Amino acid sequence: MRRKAEQRRQEKLPRALREFAQIQSPFSPWQVLSPDQVNDIHETGLRILAEIGVLMMDGGARQRLKAAGASIDDAEKRVFLPKELVEDALAQAPANFILHARDAEKSLAIGGANINFATAGGASYYSDLQTGRRPATFEDYTTLLQLAQVSGPVHLIDANVLAPPKRPALERNLHQFDQLLRYTDKAIICSLANAAIANNTLDQFGLAFGGRDQLDKPVVMGNLSINSALRFDQGSLQALDVFAQAKQPVIMSAYILAGAVSPVTLAGILAQQHAEVLAGIALAQLITPGTPMVYGHFSTNIELKSGVPAYGTPEGALLTAGAAQLARHCNLPYRASSGLNTAKDVDAQSAYETQMSLWPSIQAHSNVVMHGTGFLESGLVCSREKFMVDVETLGMMRAMQQGITVNEDTLAFDTIASVPPTGHFLNTEHTMARYQTAFYEPVISDRLGYGPWEAGGKFSTAQKADLVATQALAAYEAPTVDPAILDANREHVARRLETIER
Repeated sequence: MRRKAEQRRQEKLPRALREFAQIQSPFSPWQVLSPDQVNDIHETGLRILAEIGVLMMDGGARQRLKAAGASIDDAEKRVFLPKELVEDALAQAPANFILHARDAEKSLAIGGANINFATAGGASYYSDLQTGRRPATFEDYTTLLQLAQVSGPVHLIDANVLAPPKRPALERNLHQFDQLLRYTDKAIICSLANAAIANNTLDQFGLAFGGRDQLDKPVVMGNLSINSALRFDQGSLQALDVFAQAKQPVIMSAYILAGAVSPVTLAGILAQQHAEVLAGIALAQLITPGTPMVYGHFSTNIELKSGVPAYGTPEGALLTAGAAQLARHCNLPYRASSGLNTAKDVDAQSAYETQMSLWPSIQAHSNVVMHGTGFLESGLVCSREKFMVDVETLGMMRAMQQGITVNEDTLAFDTIASVPPTGHFLNTEHTMARYQTAFYEPVISDRLGYGPWEAGGKFSTAQKADLVATQALAAYEAPTVDPAILDANREHVARRLETIER
């Protein structure tokens, strides 16, 4: 009865908003590099690792690499990885895997031509039309989890979709996963900042899968951000060790701001990024061979006149496609980002810069597309209205990836023959049979003329997005959770908070 009631509420939403479906692109991926250029960048990345090396700030990681054949300069904490070590490790990483959601129907294939959209992550500010821009709270966090759960085009939820700034990191992590267990059953991405957070993630989220010791399949995907240039912090390395020992998937993400922490040339950026990503993936395979890994790309340029990050740029688009080719060269799944922009409001700038990151992410066959909904102000803000505008855009992209079906029925020769010249097709059986499904049904776009728009209140895009968000929240219903899991979760949170307070 509960599921039927939920279905009735969701049926009031536009079809594009309520339907959950994974995307598998039927098109060839965009290629901006020739095979020879890909190989040149790959070999340069390996040369960087062998001759320049990377800083590994954790002694355990350095010793593990040394035992596998790497050279170590302990004084500088620099590791030099020979080509053979890296290539042997890459051969252990799977080309694809399944990320299991609590609702099995929402589990995701990662790799190949599969495209999965995630929410934004990392914002410490929240904005909406009612309250404006302000520090995020856990009430705001709940709102975004509910919107993500209801929104069909959203496949993955970043546990850090909001990072309320007034809580210590581990305490915040406890409350985030408490809410994730309660409010969504979609697949989850989490941040790998340190071992304490990584361990808590597996302990707490593992409750939904029978306990941490029962995690025999990928159930939560970590995202590790490399401290470019060519440095891995101790905390992230120890978090990687935790996840790799549990054989949980990790996105190895290089965050490069070109001109600040890398060369300004696109080939140089890709070579440095490639070296950083491969070093992290090699280490993970030495910890536990076969650990699922995702080649992570989050690189863009800075504004050289001011030094600020620039998102939604043509250079960023080319880097997204080029990095995807390098990931395929290594037979690895790939992560990119959409939704990126530096706009301060839900305006034209936020739209066109978002498109400059969304299109290349899809055309490059990005298996995990982070920052897909709500990203504003270079990621400092997650906006409720931008969230819904992005859901609209992702729904459009999902529809486009269905391609064109060509068969006797879709060619519609008999229907064309039945309508005289200058006639219309609205009342034909062919049209009526497809009336509700032939074209994308917009969530926010207003396609009526000026008169009806004026009579309806002259809503701006942001105002319409606000209305749709309210409608979506009204349709939300929390997923069913075993009361024993909620009880165990409450005990876990209380116990860990008591430890933190001491």
